[in-house]
Amino acid sequence: MEVLLIRHGFLCPGDERHQKLGPEGPALHSYGMMQARRLGGLFLRGQYGDLWEDPEYGPVAVSEALCAQQTARYAGFAKQQTYSRLNETMPGGSEPAWQLTGAHRIPKAGLAAARAVLEQPPDEPIWFTHTLLMAAIYQELGLATPNPNRLTPDGCEVWPITI
Repeated sequence: MEVLLIRHGFLCPGDERHQKLGPEGPALHSYGMMQARRLGGLFLRGQYGDLWEDPEYGPVAVSEALCAQQTARYAGFAKQQTYSRLNETMPGGSEPAWQLTGAHRIPKAGLAAARAVLEQPPDEPIWFTHTLLMAAIYQELGLATPNPNRLTPDGCEVWPITI
């Protein structure tokens, strides 16, 4: 199955690494909303093949996080199926995820989460998820990231996989 992994858009400043926001997490910043709308335009113009043909397409797979759900909605995907296994992975230990990924290392918790997703993947071909999980899925599949200079995706970046 061909799958498009999509990272959520840019978050409200100061919220990205804030872990005490509740299960839904931070909202998209206005720049993140713009990124998601731009992504929707790419789907409309056929950038990603025939995976999306009209606003009634769906559902797409989203994590439980507000930012992933908002990204999908602003990109034009009204129908969403929520999966907890697409949630952001917390690295555990004393090092924050952004430091580990900046050092080009995926934490063990991230790799375990990626294996769990790949063992029981969502049925939908489009998944709105998070930075660390996307990087871990690529590593688990033995793939080089689309941008060789970065281990993790930017806001609303699309990474294709085949599972």
